[in-house]
Amino acid sequence: MTDAGDDVPQFEGVTTEYLSNGVIAEVAPEHVLELVRVTLAPGASVPREDLAGGALIYVERGAIKVTTLSGTTELLSFQGRSALLTQSADCRNGCNVAQGESIALSAAPAYAVANTGDGEAVLHVSALTQKGAGTTTWSCDRNCRTMPQS
Repeated sequence: MTDAGDDVPQFEGVTTEYLSNGVIAEVAPEHVLELVRVTLAPGASVPREDLAGGALIYVERGAIKVTTLSGTTELLSFQGRSALLTQSADCRNGCNVAQGESIALSAAPAYAVANTGDGEAVLHVSALTQKGAGTTTWSCDRNCRTMPQS
């Protein structure tokens, strides 16, 4: 277990577990695709996150509210590999994402995530982050329980 550095901001009730990362050179050579598992305690939130790339957030357990500063996003519901419902949504006033649903965020819009349920919310987040641009909550330099081995 590796703790995040003291200079990295912490969000109360938010933990991030590193799962994997990699570069897809043919598609996004200046970005890193990161996969993390994020657990938010009841009432916990990530107040603002800026993306250089995009993100896909899948809610394994619980419910969240995602608020974007601008633009539209895609809300997705899946059963196995088949999308049951896909709709564009304006999430400036918040979009609720329930267990088993996903939200796809395009590059650029800043967004916030909050646990709106009574129990923990567990998320799988795949985020495209720019190389060398610093850290995000999803990049596992903040609130991490495990880190990649060098």
